[in-house]
Amino acid sequence: MKLIVLTILSAVFVLVCAQSTSACQCRREALDTEERFRVSVSKEFRASDAVFIGEVIKQQRSQIKFKVEQVWKGRLSDNVVITTHNWDDGDVGAIDSCAYPFAVGSKYLIYARKSADELGASKCSRTQLFEKAERDINELERLMPNGRQRESKKLASVSWNLYTRNLTSRCTCRLDSMAFK
Repeated sequence: MKLIVLTILSAVFVLVCAQSTSACQCRREALDTEERFRVSVSKEFRASDAVFIGEVIKQQRSQIKFKVEQVWKGRLSDNVVITTHNWDDGDVGAIDSCAYPFAVGSKYLIYARKSADELGASKCSRTQLFEKAERDINELERLMPNGRQRESKKLASVSWNLYTRNLTSRCTCRLDSMAFK
């Protein structure tokens, strides 16, 4: 009798204390050919609101701050904040099995999407460590030649090449693959 009561109490305790859990389920296409790989990168690029290389410089709860190094898509400042649901400060935390696990000091290629005016990145995106992103970066360069460097870095290293000059002193100049007249 004691065993039955103990079993029932244990079952009730487990049910009351248990939190709902869900595993991250991403639909991944086979990337067994170069064409499929290119299509995958292109789809992710089009679906993303921002695509950039950045280094994590700070994480405060759900906010991860990146120092942006190179941008292929999106209008980003030198520092960008991405919201995550993977954090733990000892007392309180949040875990989302699909949230990308960023680490302070590491550099990433990030495919971010906007939700409720916040950028976020998921394990289901092509977001990855910079060290493992060479193939994606090469494909992004093919899709968007000369991925934009941070504007502040561009302006600091401006080199003007004069191509033509007419009698009114108007000139056509070229700055990092962008023509200005």
